[in-house]
Amino acid sequence: MKFYDELKDFAGIKKLTREMTDNSLVNLGNYSRIAKTMRKAENGESVCIAFFGGSITAGSAASSSESCFANLVYKWWKEKFPKSDIKFVNAGIGATNSNIGVHRLKKHVLDFEPDFVLAEFSVNDKDDCENRIGGTYSPLDSTAGDCYSASYEAVLRRLLSNDNKMGVAVLFLTAKSTNGPKDSAEKIQCEIANHYNLPSVSCSKGFWNQIESGEMAVEEIWSNDNLHPNDSGHAVIATLIVNMLEKIYADINNDTEYVLPEPFNAKSLEFMNGEIYFENDLTPDSMGSWYRAKGLHCKFVTGFKTEGGGEPLVLTFENVSSLRLLAKMDVAPSGKIKIDVNGVITYIDANFTGGWGAYMWQYPVFENKTPVTVKVTITEIFNKPFAIGAILKA
Repeated sequence: MKFYDELKDFAGIKKLTREMTDNSLVNLGNYSRIAKTMRKAENGESVCIAFFGGSITAGSAASSSESCFANLVYKWWKEKFPKSDIKFVNAGIGATNSNIGVHRLKKHVLDFEPDFVLAEFSVNDKDDCENRIGGTYSPLDSTAGDCYSASYEAVLRRLLSNDNKMGVAVLFLTAKSTNGPKDSAEKIQCEIANHYNLPSVSCSKGFWNQIESGEMAVEEIWSNDNLHPNDSGHAVIATLIVNMLEKIYADINNDTEYVLPEPFNAKSLEFMNGEIYFENDLTPDSMGSWYRAKGLHCKFVTGFKTEGGGEPLVLTFENVSSLRLLAKMDVAPSGKIKIDVNGVITYIDANFTGGWGAYMWQYPVFENKTPVTVKVTITEIFNKPFAIGAILKA
């Protein structure tokens, strides 16, 4: 097949054995919805496939967008179903975890009405922690919690309970470091995926033993940053996913009903209605010293920004159980904000000391057991620049 012919010369593919490929398929699960999507495509109907995750899904370190695993899997769909108009959505955004994910799920995935979604957040969820509400903190100052595992489940549950009845599969990735496959939230995410009986592909189960034994070289999978796959690594990931899809295609007429189970963790229900608000979604009560800005981030392109001045940005939200800010981190000295949400005070310093660049970090600033109306007052207190990329509400 053309899909395999185009990839056969990559170093990682040359080392990939049938045993490694089969080991990567940790659960075939209930795939009837994916089979239904394949039947639609085989009959010449239009289908939409979406990929949802972090920087690896987005294609970081691949030499081009066409070389990332999501695009390679999309090519397989087009080759397999030439009569169908296959629409493609890559909703991967670097440095985003499943908590950011569940809030942006509607705008970045569900609004496209996909028939099949592959979800990946295992590397960016690896810390399974959330920052403190009320006080001063940095990205490295956090306390243990189950925020990420609950929000990961909410991503899956929200996809599966959508009226579109899409097929869902999951991918577990790992970063190359001294911790090996431990640099991944795969263990807990695999338990959740098994609870929902979802088709699941694990890269570490596929080739980590060969990496440790030296049978497969690190450079045959990862780029120099030891985090993102190179073109060869993306080809390997795509091949593992296509192996799963080929097995489903072999049973394309499977119409076993999918039954949504009870939640794995009841906390996941708290995130089910999460939304992301960009500056053009909001009408502030007062702009103060802030203004609407563009060019903040490659994906969160607009937001609220201040150069200092001390006059607060004031916003009101209704029906709030949880509120989080995506604030732009800078390697250069930058501002600090005081956030008052119904009397709960939090301070955020945007200076990313020793960091690797600018990105949007998530800061929880309010939680309540029952939904309430909140008044949010945001004041920059260092008289220096500060930018807010989006606000997450659940």
